[in-house]
Amino acid sequence: MPQKDLIIDNLISSATKLDNNDAIAKLQDEKYVNTIKEVVEFLNSLGYEPSKKDSEFILDAEKQVYIALTKSLYFDYFTLYYVNINTGHYVRYTTDKGYDRLMIGETGNDFWHFVKVNIPKVIYKDDQEMLYEVLDRQRLINETSNGKAYEIIYRIIQNNKPEFVKLKATPIEKDRLVIGLSNINEQKLKEIEQKDMLKESITYTNIALALIKNYFRIYYVNTINDEYTQYSIDTESKRLVIEDEGVRFFEECIVQAKKYLPEQYQTKFLNLLKKENLLKELSENKKVGLEYKQYIGGFKEENLVNVSLLALKLFNDENHIIIAISNIDAKVKKEEEYAKTLEHEMALARKDALTGCFNRYSYLELEGILNKKIKQGKSLEFSVVICDINDLKIVNDTLGHEAGDRYIIDAKQMLSDVFHNSGIYRIGGDEFVLILEGSDYYKRDYLIEIIHKKSLYNKANNKVVLACGYSDFDNKIDRSFVSVFIRADQSMYQNKKELKQQN
Repeated sequence: MPQKDLIIDNLISSATKLDNNDAIAKLQDEKYVNTIKEVVEFLNSLGYEPSKKDSEFILDAEKQVYIALTKSLYFDYFTLYYVNINTGHYVRYTTDKGYDRLMIGETGNDFWHFVKVNIPKVIYKDDQEMLYEVLDRQRLINETSNGKAYEIIYRIIQNNKPEFVKLKATPIEKDRLVIGLSNINEQKLKEIEQKDMLKESITYTNIALALIKNYFRIYYVNTINDEYTQYSIDTESKRLVIEDEGVRFFEECIVQAKKYLPEQYQTKFLNLLKKENLLKELSENKKVGLEYKQYIGGFKEENLVNVSLLALKLFNDENHIIIAISNIDAKVKKEEEYAKTLEHEMALARKDALTGCFNRYSYLELEGILNKKIKQGKSLEFSVVICDINDLKIVNDTLGHEAGDRYIIDAKQMLSDVFHNSGIYRIGGDEFVLILEGSDYYKRDYLIEIIHKKSLYNKANNKVVLACGYSDFDNKIDRSFVSVFIRADQSMYQNKKELKQQN
């Protein structure tokens, strides 16, 4: 007789003392009850409490059921829990070291408390919070309510290091679960490694594709034996194609440099591409760059283009380097044109629109430079000349601003004709400043006298008159540019007064 039938018969026999023939008839009807659980529940509903012997039968029956349920599973799991979701009662099964037989371990009446106590002990710290949420009674009921198994992957601490485990909760009856734990560490690590390799491969492939578009020639060089492969870019397929192969890369560099590089670029290029120098640079910096000019497509001037060389040390290959050459001629020419435009615009910003001489902005820049030199205690020799146009307001009021502008232009030209080596700055409507250095400084008295004589002549002929005064920088008394300027300004006003008094 099967074990289940034997246990049920014993229970029915023990229950006859209830003296309930209808109940006994129902117990004997296999259509009505055919499991130990149903028999026990029915007897309980009649107020029957199983004897000690009956309890042993029931417990033994439950063990048989647990083993039957898990026999087909234990080869895949190192631990199984048979859990009553409602009561929290559980039985824990573990395999021995050989995984060839199932062993019943501990039992308990509160699986949820057991989980909370053991999570901090065995679960990897980064996964503990997730396990608290997942191994919750209501959560498991919800996840398995459709009759399907629920799986999660997390890490346990094994031999002081994290290992991946898969938990699978399978509903057996409406209130029972089998929770199996399988070690998938080796499988998971391989998956991670494959994903990382794929990710790395995709990343570096994309980087490589992005980079090679900028280069017209790429060399893959063996630094042990100097063998190399030369690649170029196929414009249609956008792929690298082998263009040439050789065995003496660094010797070839010397030949190619002397052939295609102008002399002024050869020394720097050959110094970098000397094998020991390049390897030393790459060992310290991982990458090295150089810009130069070379002939491409002929030896005419129009074929001399700007190129950039980039040498890279491979992160996973100690015996090879990459040398890539790109044509940056368009970029360099655009930058040069921009620089010229900027320089031109800056020059315009520093020039007086009416006279073409330097404006007040340029003057303030120069004043700042001289102040810095004075503060540093440098030995300087310069004079400040201040010139003011006499009667400009009268000309503007009587003859109009166009005549006044002509008057200003004539004043600037008068200064240019005399001071050939000094910058002229228009710092106000009728005021000019000159900083005399070099030859103009050494003959300043003579030059100022010329301006004075021209002004006297022009006064007699109704032409532009300039009142001028100057002062020399004296490092013993001058602590800033402004003190020299003040003395020159005072000298100019003295000259203006004298000019007005002369007929």
